[in-house]
Amino acid sequence: MPFVIDNTQVGWIRPDASQHLLKYKDVFEIYEIRTSFDKVPVLGVERAASGYFGFVTYGTHINGYTFGENGDMLMWISRRSKTKSTYPDMLDNICAGGLSSGLGVLECARKECQEEASISDEYLKNLKPANCIRLNII
Repeated sequence: MPFVIDNTQVGWIRPDASQHLLKYKDVFEIYEIRTSFDKVPVLGVERAASGYFGFVTYGTHINGYTFGENGDMLMWISRRSKTKSTYPDMLDNICAGGLSSGLGVLECARKECQEEASISDEYLKNLKPANCIRLNII
């Protein structure tokens, strides 16, 4: 069924969602829900709940590269832990993270680089956005 806020549809609610969400009484990380990335947020919702409502959320994925002595571009690629519940032992971005309430894109990217990959400020001074993609995960 449609999820409507202030006469604007912002997502979908699955019939089984309300019972499942009762398990998550503590709020850990708030995502701002918008009708478009450039619009003012209409709602803040716990990250884990956003998918159950069909909300569009935003995040950063960081890929890195350097140049070898011969000038060839070399990519930095990470491998996910073998114990991860999703996509264990697969190749991945250097780091990634959801765009939490109050963070800008570059601020979020820097935070994730430091938290997930221990990348120093020296390397992050050259961090810049390169593109935007849309993923539909159902």
